[in-house]
Amino acid sequence: MSGALAIAAAYVIGAVPVGFLVARAFGIGDIRGHGSGNIGATNVLRAAGRVAAIATLAGDIAKGYGAVWAGAWLAGGALAPKALCAVAVVVGNCWSVFLGFRGGKGVATGLGALLNLMPLAVLPAIPAWLAVVLTTRYVSLGSIVAAACVPLGALLLGQPRLFTLAAVMVARRACPSARCCSDSRASSPLPRSWSRFSSSRATRRTSRASSRGASVSSAGTPRRT
Repeated sequence: MSGALAIAAAYVIGAVPVGFLVARAFGIGDIRGHGSGNIGATNVLRAAGRVAAIATLAGDIAKGYGAVWAGAWLAGGALAPKALCAVAVVVGNCWSVFLGFRGGKGVATGLGALLNLMPLAVLPAIPAWLAVVLTTRYVSLGSIVAAACVPLGALLLGQPRLFTLAAVMVARRACPSARCCSDSRASSPLPRSWSRFSSSRATRRTSRASSRGASVSSAGTPRRT
């Protein structure tokens, strides 16, 4: 009975639409009517700015972590309910009862859940996500790579099978297929800043190449006396 209560509680916590509420608090209205229509931090960034996006990201991660913690407490620390709570909170985020059983992709919520479930397996996925996003500017591609890293890390670290299975299910929901890479390059968390950074870096490279070319040309031209 306590296990079922823990899973139900995790679902309800996950169903709280953080991005939807943050967007309303910032005067955007229904975030589902903006951009991609998603309630996640990336779409909130496009519609409401960085502060709102950071609040959404932090809230989604916190509810994922908190749901697993609360579920484990309600279930007396049993492994099976704890693992199922990690899945339930992501299900709640993706199919929220408060939004007509619609919601987000569950990436940030899944991150929070897995951070509670097996933090050491999750930590390597964070730099992998950053490397892919900063290189390609595709948040979804970074999420796929990071999601694949967690079950692999769980296997290498010898985590309980139930935890590894939960990680696979969370990762599968967070990145259901290659279609999640179909977003435009604007899906980057900092598209404009990255564009300016990339442009300035390219300009510096071009300038250095031109300087080297000019130096070689000067060196190869005989001086007139």
